[in-house]
Amino acid sequence: MPDLCCAADDPSRLLTDAPESLGAATAGAAVRAPHDERPHEGDHDERAAELVMRDLVDTLVQENLYEVAHRRSDRVPAGLAARELGIGESWFRLDLAEGWVCFRARPVSALQSWRFSRGPVWHGGPAGAAPADRPTGPAPDRVRTLRPAELLGLLQADADRTPVPGEAPAAYAHQVLDDLRTAVEHTAATLAARRRLLAGARPATGADDEVGPSGVAGAPAPALTGPAHPLLPRPHCLLAGERLASLRNRPFHPTARAATGWTADDATRYGPLRAEAMPLAWVAVPREGTRWGSAPASEALHRLLLTGTETDALLGLMERHDIDLTTHQPLPVHPWQYDHVLAGPHRDGRATPSRRDPDGPVPLTPALGAFLPTASLRSLATASQAHVHVKLPLSVTTLGVPRLLDPGDLDNGERAESAMRAIADRDPGLRALAGICDERTWAGWSSPGAGPAAAVRPGELAAQVRLYPREVFDGGHRLVLPMAALAAHEWHLLGPLLARARSAEDWGAAQALEFFGELADAFLEMGVGFLRHGVLPELHGQNVVVVLEHGVPRRFVLRDHDTLRFTPGWMAAAGLPDPGYRIKPGDPDSVCLPTGRQLVGFLQTLGLQVNLYGIADALSRAHGIGETAFWKRLALSVDRALDRVGPPPAVADAVRHEVLRAPVWPSRLVLGPLLREGRSRQVTMPAGVGRVPNPLLPAAR
Repeated sequence: MPDLCCAADDPSRLLTDAPESLGAATAGAAVRAPHDERPHEGDHDERAAELVMRDLVDTLVQENLYEVAHRRSDRVPAGLAARELGIGESWFRLDLAEGWVCFRARPVSALQSWRFSRGPVWHGGPAGAAPADRPTGPAPDRVRTLRPAELLGLLQADADRTPVPGEAPAAYAHQVLDDLRTAVEHTAATLAARRRLLAGARPATGADDEVGPSGVAGAPAPALTGPAHPLLPRPHCLLAGERLASLRNRPFHPTARAATGWTADDATRYGPLRAEAMPLAWVAVPREGTRWGSAPASEALHRLLLTGTETDALLGLMERHDIDLTTHQPLPVHPWQYDHVLAGPHRDGRATPSRRDPDGPVPLTPALGAFLPTASLRSLATASQAHVHVKLPLSVTTLGVPRLLDPGDLDNGERAESAMRAIADRDPGLRALAGICDERTWAGWSSPGAGPAAAVRPGELAAQVRLYPREVFDGGHRLVLPMAALAAHEWHLLGPLLARARSAEDWGAAQALEFFGELADAFLEMGVGFLRHGVLPELHGQNVVVVLEHGVPRRFVLRDHDTLRFTPGWMAAAGLPDPGYRIKPGDPDSVCLPTGRQLVGFLQTLGLQVNLYGIADALSRAHGIGETAFWKRLALSVDRALDRVGPPPAVADAVRHEVLRAPVWPSRLVLGPLLREGRSRQVTMPAGVGRVPNPLLPAAR
């Protein structure tokens, strides 16, 4: 099996013995690859702020937070009279209790009336209009530009002065402000890492292929010949696609680029744009109290992740500590988690695990093996086997969710996978279209009697091996990448690559629309295929990997199964039992949906508005295509999927009515719930349900 990493990656393998105590966190520092600590260039910071601002403004408008959509005026402030509008742009002004905010916007016909066009966002007005974290505001005739946290801070301060009757207070605005600042810092770090990664892949002409603030390439793409380009998907390799996906992250979520708990240096050191493989730390946990997945390899998952030589070294370290595989199981640990959670001291005052604790984890080494981070940060690919990944807990928060691995969630993921495999066994067409990652190999351990004072809490020390279908990495005509990679604003790279794969002479707007149509046809056939059996995987772009054959979407691979949603009535009608999830008392049940209408709603939100529309947005910006063309093509794909799959009448009627005929669609509210409820302690991100105009109705198109 060809390896996953690109030719420029160095799959060097490091082995260092650990000290007796996990408290010696610095033991592995010398053996880990050094990270570049050069300051970020100013343009990275400004570009990062604009990318985050774009998602923030669009979300504010769609969710109509602070009545933003309803308060718009097109009256240009005197301080901006000399500024010009581009073709199709209008002014979007908000008058505050003190001062105003204004930016350029463009009208759109689907999902919302206005979208952010380009920066900056300006603020003018008296000193009293300054946000709380800027005690001195502009003079009445002065104008300044805002960063994302400053804009939200201004709106929140204005709302505090004039509360809207009946509107829930934004009790956690301080968390969101922190996350917005972190998002800008981490985006700047990502852009700087991107530039460094490409430094060795410049074309002979020396042209700069950096992407401008609008997401459109400013110069020719690098040559596609010679050494593997670190951002170009290639056969047998998923890493480049993961890197592309990380450049966009979850589309349209203003804090998606923030990993709260990490510094910018952490994001650079442990993110997918690092140029070389990295080792993992390893500990041994008592088998008593360990939970395992159903796959036999769960009790020795290290053998799937390490070479024979590395396995021998690991077992030798266990022998040195007078333990063996009969009493202890070795588990990999993310190096950041090892240093900041297991090695302590804990920020919340908990005790640090120690080698002297006979019932605790035994430190073996801070560095063994070679692994490559993916866009999800806590999932890493083995450097030598394309189809083997490992998922590890991280005590950081993204999208408002702590990224831990609770054994209960892993168990529910297995139950979901079993349901999906049962469906695939009885549906050859769906089986050919949708592959399923094997995620049944896992192990998790926590301190006995895990509670608030426990040294290791449930979810903090676990590992799950993810096995992709081997065949998707076979053949030089296949490219494999997360669908989220197609939403990255990197089509100056992807377009020529796909043109070559499709044996096309050119790549432009017509080819982009053709590709989107092919992708939408296959994607919706898969979505309706699952709905036919009463279930729906979580079909956002991070969870769905697309397999392109000769540049054409032919198949998908699904991963992260623990949020498979289902409607009992539809499953029963299909002759299937429900997945049998085990939900902890007091935890919300967000996966069992009473009606098919609600189930279809998740296809509309995560599948169409987040995943496919994220791709359409990137193609639209790259090729100057109006969004209407994509929605029109998407409506055709829905009809084709219903014809090809032929679902039961109840399912077909629900899809046809809710997706094609209903005046409104459900939408995913993300910012309002974060402001009101704060970060979640559950596996699902804070979210609510709103309503948007149906973009597939002829009037919207």
